[in-house]
Amino acid sequence: TFSPTLSFVPTSAPTPLPSSSPSGIHPTSFPTDTSRPTPQPSSSPTRTPLPTGTARPSSMPSASPSTSLRPSAFPTDSPRPTPSPSATPTITGSPTGTPTTKEPTARPSMQPTALPTSQPSSAPTESSVPSTSPTMIPTISANPTVAPRFCDDQRDETFPRDDSKKEERCVWLGSRPQEQLKYCIPSHPAYHICAETCKKCTDTCKDSKDGEFRHEG
Repeated sequence: TFSPTLSFVPTSAPTPLPSSSPSGIHPTSFPTDTSRPTPQPSSSPTRTPLPTGTARPSSMPSASPSTSLRPSAFPTDSPRPTPSPSATPTITGSPTGTPTTKEPTARPSMQPTALPTSQPSSAPTESSVPSTSPTMIPTISANPTVAPRFCDDQRDETFPRDDSKKEERCVWLGSRPQEQLKYCIPSHPAYHICAETCKKCTDTCKDSKDGEFRHEG
């Protein structure tokens, strides 16, 4: 009979069928620890999927479906208008002359009533003690307007001349500056009658230099 010998060197090519007994007492290499995953995959994934799927789908889903707390912003199917309305609108005839109900509505009408009521809705209230201060405090302007001052001669009054018994008006004194030195003194009546001519007072009224008037006579 032929006895096989143990060889520690493998053959150059594997046999088509495995042997019925192990090649030696000890394995060729120590087994790997399968409790931890390997850093690299054992084989590269295929680049193209299989032409046909699996025969039967799995009985359990790969992951549990998620539940949304809020509904989606848009419906899955866009609504479409119906070709005809759901109900035919009603058409009223002529408006009635009197209201259909006697009770007033909860909200006021858009248009006011044609005529006001003859009596007020409520009596006015009367206060036994009036208010101590006005409702609005007057404001003080930073630049108040100046009240106009008037200083005029008395046109119808006359004063006596010192050199004669003739009476003169303020027009006569206004056209004679030399006479003003004699008559425009506080002790003479002309000073009080012709206050503007004698500079007893001043006003904010001035004659217009470019103004003209029509002389009648």
